[in-house]
Amino acid sequence: MPNDTSPCPPAGIIGGHSLVFSAPPGYGAGLKDYNFQILNLANNHAYDQQLPGIDNTRQLLDQLGIAHEGTGDNLDEAWTPAVVTSNGIKICFIGASFSSLNDGGKTKNDYVARIEDADRLKSVILNLRSTCDFIVATMHVGTEYTRNPNKAQVGFAHAAIDDGADIVIGAHPHWVQTIEKYKGKYIFYSLGNFIFDQNFSPDTMEGLTLKITLSKTGCLPSPLLRGDAPSASEGQRGCADDLQGSRTPATLDSIQLLPVIIRSSQPRPATADESKNILRKIGENDNVLMP
Repeated sequence: MPNDTSPCPPAGIIGGHSLVFSAPPGYGAGLKDYNFQILNLANNHAYDQQLPGIDNTRQLLDQLGIAHEGTGDNLDEAWTPAVVTSNGIKICFIGASFSSLNDGGKTKNDYVARIEDADRLKSVILNLRSTCDFIVATMHVGTEYTRNPNKAQVGFAHAAIDDGADIVIGAHPHWVQTIEKYKGKYIFYSLGNFIFDQNFSPDTMEGLTLKITLSKTGCLPSPLLRGDAPSASEGQRGCADDLQGSRTPATLDSIQLLPVIIRSSQPRPATADESKNILRKIGENDNVLMP
């Protein structure tokens, strides 16, 4: 989201590739209005407006009070976790992409976290384990318009959980993809589209949101929902075990699968029949997953 006066390349061809995106800064207010509290910026279009676009987007989100991860002026910043606290539960997010710009991953830069950077992934998660109650690894990767994950998705997701992440949530394929439970932890390979204009097929007009409920000794249950999160005031409530000077991880209580239908680039809750159809495509019969 570059500033209106920023010099930006025209929408068209950059480096031999099309689909160059930008958005007016004023659109950021919608994220704030609908209580978005954290965004993963690592994706294959993160560098469409080059470094000024990355910097302006991050600055705008900072002004709006929306946490972000996945990009930065250097890789240390790009791999810096973002943190949201809800009902005294500290939830930490990291994000990485298969590509730094829209060339299929061929060109790397120092501004977008990449999924193949296994050493950084491990180091960041290991550092978070002593301070975070729940660690979310987000990934932007996968083969577009497919139902099952590819090797890169599986490799990153398994590595993140092996390193200590509590859940992995993915995007990029534009379709909802299958869910895996690996070593007792859930992997959502792709939640599909959410706010997007791909109205050329039923599958691209379907998405999945998650309501993840966590608990921790001495804390109130904490819901975490894609596109919605508890308010900052809720995050001020402490936990009894924190006050006693000890930290214990949060416990996953449940994950509610909430399918959406996208019309005119806007998501709405799916009907009961629509939900069953979307979940059937990924082999799920129940809309609630338990630990």
